Amino acid sequence: MSRRVKLVLMLTVVLAVAAPGVSAQVTGTIQAIATVAASLNVQGTSSLDFGTVVPGVDLALATTSIEAGEFTIQSGPAGAEVQFAFTLPTELTSGANSLAIAFATTDAAYATDALRTQNPPTAVVNPLITTTANLAADGGMAVWIGGEVSPTAVQAAGDYSGDIEISVTLTGN
Repeated sequence: MSRRVKLVLMLTVVLAVAAPGVSAQVTGTIQAIATVAASLNVQGTSSLDFGTVVPGVDLALATTSIEAGEFTIQSGPAGAEVQFAFTLPTELTSGANSLAIAFATTDAAYATDALRTQNPPTAVVNPLITTTANLAADGGMAVWIGGEVSPTAVQAAGDYSGDIEISVTLTGN
């Protein structure tokens, strides 16, 4: 064999060994999808209404009272987990005058049954902490709040008020 043939054979072997293997390439595709839940609709349905109170006489309203405050939650995903928390006043005001208001650990309740039954509710909860619950099958819930006002013996006459706010968040669970 000539030297030239040996050199060509040697180069062919070196190139064959050094060249990367050739293979067929295949790909696959999937979709990234997400469903965004509808925004919750939260409405104050009824004010917590103590009516006329007598100076020096405390008045408490239970969550089962017709005068209890009520919030309605709608438009959530069926059975979705939510957290709700209240922002509660410590006083009601009438001009420069104030009237003490307090909330006990059993002064809130909610219902998720089809009729949103107030008495008895689905659960009685503490309005002073965040509550975790599930919406009804129709994506709704009713929440009630009670409380107690404590007018002093020399409480000035007037129409007193203060804001009670509920914040509701879908947890994603």
